[in-house]
Amino acid sequence: MTRTDDLDHVGPADLPGVDDRSQHERGHLAPSILTGGDPATEERRVDEQEVRELFFDRLQHLSPEAEYELRHPDYVMEIPQSGERIRGRENMRAFQEAYSNPPTIEPRRVVGAGDVWVVEARSDYSGQIYHVALIVEFRDGKIWRDTRYYAEPFAPPVWRAQWVGLIEESPASGSASS
Repeated sequence: MTRTDDLDHVGPADLPGVDDRSQHERGHLAPSILTGGDPATEERRVDEQEVRELFFDRLQHLSPEAEYELRHPDYVMEIPQSGERIRGRENMRAFQEAYSNPPTIEPRRVVGAGDVWVVEARSDYSGQIYHVALIVEFRDGKIWRDTRYYAEPFAPPVWRAQWVGLIEESPASGSASS
């Protein structure tokens, strides 16, 4: 399994050995979710660089229509905490278009291999912070399934302070600590 630890607030260009140009700019991406290749011509698996580029560079800036093109025709998104399921990329696009003030999402880490990837992120809903874990499955080089878990930050209990250190964010507020 590929690991990309300690990537808090780091994009691919900040990683050692990673060219800051996109793979598309470097001219060596195979048909995939990033180039709009034809999945009918071959079964396509995504690689770590493609997933990293998608979640760190592109997804935050895409329109619902552009995201639609990245999704498999049989796309399903689930949020187990609320019991919601969106079936079909058309329904997901309509959902996104109806969302008047979508959150900003800041990816922190990507880990996975083959067609299954987990993305850890921080999601800001106009000041309400959630930590998000996304399990993303690809089929034919497109996003096929997307399961999302949301956790609201909380202050750690005092009794365990002697064994733990705090990460760079203050869990109670979701903002950087000093």
